[in-house]
Amino acid sequence: MTDPHHVTVTLLSELVARAVVEAVVTGDPLPAAQVPGPTVWLYAAARDGLITGYHRPSDGTWARSTDVTADGVGTLSADILHTVRIFGVHGETLLRATSSGSWRGRTLTDGAKVPADDPTAPIDRTLLLASGRTSPVGADFQRVTTRGGITHVVPISWTGRGRCLVVRDYLASHPDTGQLRVACSRCVRVDHSRVDHSGKEAG
Repeated sequence: MTDPHHVTVTLLSELVARAVVEAVVTGDPLPAAQVPGPTVWLYAAARDGLITGYHRPSDGTWARSTDVTADGVGTLSADILHTVRIFGVHGETLLRATSSGSWRGRTLTDGAKVPADDPTAPIDRTLLLASGRTSPVGADFQRVTTRGGITHVVPISWTGRGRCLVVRDYLASHPDTGQLRVACSRCVRVDHSRVDHSGKEAG
């Protein structure tokens, strides 16, 4: 396959990857090059749960689910993290812990705006976020309990009927046939979509 269309893929050094992870763990500002938009979301998988949050534009620090609850993953540290996603309208940084304890990562950054009729244009799709009973946790988060009894603590703006995660797929062309296939994907934003409880988009 050729390189994906309309996106820049940047592999991060171990030093940069670890600096981003440390910013998430400590709540310090992100390195400037890793801020992918005015609103930056955090979605991280830890050893025993999920960590969500957002980057505060006013001072560059974080609001994280681990700041407002003690019954989630406990004290946040790099040792308990498996993957970290930081995403916004302009791009996403994805970091993965290796078995040796180091960190590897890549950043996807959108190119120039593409005409809608361009067959190589990225494709946006929506995934329904977990819904269920909610209760406030602090000023900026809510605890969501699904019908199956699974509990997550998420930013308030992630909750409510029809809240969806927008995912963007980037296409690449086969060098011989020109056939287009999805080469890579990233999270873009949390949005409101016309989605019913079955997960199907309403007509």
